[in-house]
Amino acid sequence: MKLKKTLVATLSTTLLLTGMVQSVMAAKPAEKTAPSVSITAQRWTNCQTIPVSWKTATTSGSPAAILSSWKLDKGVWSDYDPKITSTSYLLTEGDHMFSLQAKQEGVVSAVATQQLGVDLTAPVVTATPISASQLNANGWYNKDVTVRFNGTDALSGIAKTDDAVTKSEGINSDIKGSATDNAGNIGYSDALTVKVDETAPTIDISGIATAYTVGDAQPTVTWTATDALSGIDTSSGTLPTGSQIDISTPGDKTFTVIATDNAGNTASKTVSYAVAPKPILDPTPIVIKEINGASVIIKGGWIPTYSNGRTPELNGYDATGEVYALYNIGDPVNTGDTMQIHFSLPNWNTGSKTVDVTIAGTPYKVLVTK
Repeated sequence: MKLKKTLVATLSTTLLLTGMVQSVMAAKPAEKTAPSVSITAQRWTNCQTIPVSWKTATTSGSPAAILSSWKLDKGVWSDYDPKITSTSYLLTEGDHMFSLQAKQEGVVSAVATQQLGVDLTAPVVTATPISASQLNANGWYNKDVTVRFNGTDALSGIAKTDDAVTKSEGINSDIKGSATDNAGNIGYSDALTVKVDETAPTIDISGIATAYTVGDAQPTVTWTATDALSGIDTSSGTLPTGSQIDISTPGDKTFTVIATDNAGNTASKTVSYAVAPKPILDPTPIVIKEINGASVIIKGGWIPTYSNGRTPELNGYDATGEVYALYNIGDPVNTGDTMQIHFSLPNWNTGSKTVDVTIAGTPYKVLVTK
């Protein structure tokens, strides 16, 4: 009987305690969570006044107000305020840190941060010419030049740079490029001039025929070298312009001029000519009357006076180069006697030709037959 009472009492106590625990657990309030925060601000600007806004939201469904507090860099936190969701700062150039936290029903959120940058300085921009040819000492290229632009910025960094430009023949001046940094500042390169000449000089040679004969009058050669863009740097010829070329020996010959312009383009021009040897003499006899002691003149050529007892033998040609003559005067002659003068006429093989002869001041026309 006693054991039964004890079991009843123990069971009653257990039931009572279980009910109390369940009652306590049912009355425990829900766990509170921190509100969420988000910040909206421009990362970089070229204006010193920067607006900042933010949003907060509850994550627990509580209707209680959400309070915000913020600070700049290592400054002091502001008081929690439920009404303010934005602010602005007058900042110095450089990088700054905005910090924000929110509180609801005593629960504080983690600190949210946003970097704020002020960049008042434009980028530094350089222009670099690139070509298959090198810039020479005269300041010229002889191939197309591509100018590339590069920008550097110590704070916000480069957002974009102008595309490269390619320049061809000509004097290309005032070439500029720009770069924009992440704060919106624009910088420009210094003006660049690129001089490109891709055309070789022009050479002209005059005064040289294609064929000569040894003994002809020496011709005078004239040559020029010109360049319309960069101009002539150096030029040289086989002989200086205005010189007489040598045709005293037979053979195939050339005359060459080489010129280089200030961009390094080189041109060369060669003129070929042939010099034929003197014709082999094949005298054709004629008979004329001679007066003792007279002078014989053949088309302007001069034969010295001769007298009885002398037999001069002379070679010569006239001033035009047309008649070449071998004068072979025979035995001593007296007035009224007969003598022979032998002529050789170049480039003349058959037929007859009239030769002008003057004896003692009297002109004669002598018919030469070959």
